[in-house]
Amino acid sequence: METVKANFFTKVYRSIQAAVVKITEDKTKGDYLYGRDNLFPNKLLDVVSDSGTAASCITIKADFIYGDGFADENVAKELVNPNETFDALLDKISPYSSTFEAVVFNVQFGVDGQPAATYNIPFQTVRKKKDGTFKVNPNYGLADFKEDETIIYKPFVKNQPPEERLVEVAAQIEKYGKQLGQISYVFRETPKAIHYPVPDYFSGIDDVRADAEMSKMEIENAINGFMPSAILTLIGEVDNATEDEDGKTDQDKLDETLMSFTGAKGGRSKLAVMTAKTKEAVPVLQSFDAKAMFDAINGATDRLARKVCRHMGVPPVLIGLSTPGQLGNNQELANYMQLFVFTVLKNQKQIIEALNTIYPDKDFSIAPLQLLKYVPDKVWDKLTDDEIRALGGYAPLPVVVGSAENKTITALNSFSPLVSNKILESMSKQQILDLIGLKEDITPTPPAV
Repeated sequence: METVKANFFTKVYRSIQAAVVKITEDKTKGDYLYGRDNLFPNKLLDVVSDSGTAASCITIKADFIYGDGFADENVAKELVNPNETFDALLDKISPYSSTFEAVVFNVQFGVDGQPAATYNIPFQTVRKKKDGTFKVNPNYGLADFKEDETIIYKPFVKNQPPEERLVEVAAQIEKYGKQLGQISYVFRETPKAIHYPVPDYFSGIDDVRADAEMSKMEIENAINGFMPSAILTLIGEVDNATEDEDGKTDQDKLDETLMSFTGAKGGRSKLAVMTAKTKEAVPVLQSFDAKAMFDAINGATDRLARKVCRHMGVPPVLIGLSTPGQLGNNQELANYMQLFVFTVLKNQKQIIEALNTIYPDKDFSIAPLQLLKYVPDKVWDKLTDDEIRALGGYAPLPVVVGSAENKTITALNSFSPLVSNKILESMSKQQILDLIGLKEDITPTPPAV
């Protein structure tokens, strides 16, 4: 009994520890360790990628963070570095913001000491040092990681004198043969995340792992499940020691013969072979109904997927999880989307703040993503054609300037019937006929006979 209790408490302790990110200082190197082995972001990325639900949540959240790109079209199309526009950079950093709730930029300078190019740095490749500098190594978490390949970057300082930046650039070129620039590292500091960000959804990381394991369990049962197509019971013993001139025993020959009944190599058909010395000793096969297990897996899959969505703040309907009839409720879908647009505002503000620190004279407002907008029927009936087109993102229809007669008819229609009648009474017969495109019939009338 004592042993059982010890094992129980050991398991509980490990489960709790799995949901805690321990950030400590390596006093020997002056580094802040990101997790016990300094690989927290790399392992988090692996766990999230293993879960189909989590990966979908990260993707849809990144799409909403990007929205419709930067609202200012001039900023959106402007080159932020030789290969990317600001909009392209936003598209690249949105998944990092969605996954880690942080962004990292590499800022490089021109001959005037001002920011001339900005690049995204993969978040999982950066570590912080106590002196404020950053270590960058693309091989963190990989087998070919080498500490001596790590490069040290200085932090970006908004109001640093240009001449100081140029001195740093000259030193970098002399040492590395190129400019390294500086690192801008932005994240939301919380009581549990002082030196490094810890995403809010990490508190439910065990559910993310469980979601991934459910998928692995299903594929394992599909590929490796013991589902024999037939069972053969042999009475007596088969010689597996005496070899013939071809070096084969009776057991080898039997195996080859039986294999021919299971179809081509790699097929799904399986044959179970049992042996017994006598007929009375034939083993009894008890079948196991796996339906209950598969039903349990199916129920747990949906339940876990919804829990992962809740941890990540993504409405389940946005990744295809819904209750019957929900997809037909436009108002409910619109409400979910509006709520989610509000949810990602903190990510967007983080990106805007980071870019404004580098380029204070630009407007980095992000246009929100509007996939669906619900309009009540009473409001819809009051909208003009141009207002309805605007809801769909279409320009107003071109205005066609008509003839003088069309303008007169339009003007008459705009008045009340009483006023319109008074105007018509003051018009001649020919003027009224001209309005409707007819001419007065002036054909002489034959005299009466």
